[in-house]
Amino acid sequence: MRSHKLVPLAKAISRVRAHYPGDLVAVRLCQEGKHLLYVLTVLPRSGKVVTASVDAATGVLVGGS
Repeated sequence: MRSHKLVPLAKAISRVRAHYPGDLVAVRLCQEGKHLLYVLTVLPRSGKVVTASVDAATGVLVGGS
């Protein structure tokens, strides 16, 4: 079993909230190939749900919609 060093979830949440302010609805840790991603669902004031992905190893925001 391979161990992974992950950035703290709080850092991923902070990174996403900086780009998509709003209420955090859900958080998942997903595997995408060899990469682990935090996938966060945010409900901004606009009411349009946003799903953002953060690389769990680096803390880099890699996607959002």
